[in-house]
Amino acid sequence: MRLKYLIVFFVISLFFVSGQAGCPKKGVEREGEALGLFAGGSEGLDISFVEDEPPDFVLDNNQDPFLITIKLTNKGEYTIPKDKIIATLSGISADAFGMGSLNTKLSYELEGKLKTDTEVLGGLTERLSFEQSKYKYDLDVDFPTSIYVDVCYQYQTKGFCRLCLKQIASERGTGDLCDINNQNVAIDNSGAPIQIKNVKQMASGSNEIKVIFSIENKGDGEVYPPDQFSKICKRDLGNKGKLKVEVSTESGVPVSCGRLSHGDRGLVKLSGKETTLVCNINTASVQTTAFEEPFNIKLTYFYKEGIGKKITVKA
Repeated sequence: MRLKYLIVFFVISLFFVSGQAGCPKKGVEREGEALGLFAGGSEGLDISFVEDEPPDFVLDNNQDPFLITIKLTNKGEYTIPKDKIIATLSGISADAFGMGSLNTKLSYELEGKLKTDTEVLGGLTERLSFEQSKYKYDLDVDFPTSIYVDVCYQYQTKGFCRLCLKQIASERGTGDLCDINNQNVAIDNSGAPIQIKNVKQMASGSNEIKVIFSIENKGDGEVYPPDQFSKICKRDLGNKGKLKVEVSTESGVPVSCGRLSHGDRGLVKLSGKETTLVCNINTASVQTTAFEEPFNIKLTYFYKEGIGKKITVKA
């Protein structure tokens, strides 16, 4: 009987040990798995009209003053600086509605969401109003029309990944703890409508590593350079699709990208909603054994979106 119990115990022990061996060690990441450094997401500024601002119906002949107000909620992770949310009205006559200006902007910053060790804190919400309006003409019949608001806001995406570097990139070392040639480098993105994806690295010379990554506009808005707008939010076909890209290694190992004039920063243009960059890292000055190096990608841009509403001026 005792021998029977010993055999059962031995079989159970073998099962437990083999099960443990099949699991990854605690704290060890699977290749291609993101680090969870950011709250993430592909939203930026959420825009809507405040209820009854404007109302569905207004009276003519200067009888019915009203406001046009938009609600702005920052659902991404970038705090938008003051004066960098600019709204412009279109579809209506400034003269007919008694408005001195069709433009306004938020005069203070709007904080984005924040990831802490234990939770994600939501971004803030603010209201932005145009000056008071009233339709000044005395109509003979009702006048249905549409109000449209374009909103341009400066935003930023931060991307973080870990590259594998070594001095002689083309040399394969049996003791290397990371892979120089990796078609699926894990990338973490901050919450924003423009996202970084498809990061790859490979040896491209004795002392050089090639890094390839793509940028995608995952929202419905238009992208413009980070200094595009200051007073008026309007379409500019010449600069549409352009954004600023900055790349860097944490320790200062030099990076150069062909589309950034063989430097580490500059403007690129999306083709449709996407584009790809190829960068080179010079490894001549790094150590001979492979190691992981933080690699940062920062995108800065203006994002343009809009909303509309139908109203009727009652005669």
